[in-house]
Amino acid sequence: MKIVDTTPAFLTNSTHTLFTLRQYDATFPSVFTEYFSYHCTQTDLRLQSALERYPLI
Repeated sequence: MKIVDTTPAFLTNSTHTLFTLRQYDATFPSVFTEYFSYHCTQTDLRLQSALERYPLI
């Protein structure tokens, strides 16, 4: 298993929207395609909920 650190790319934006989250996912397609196929569906509702629940500090 190869661990890919995507954190620096995520932290380049000080605020996130659905658009920036989708851009971030597109930057690492091999990581997120596999993740979302096993863990949860990637819907606008789930992404918006995550943005509200985990704001950047």
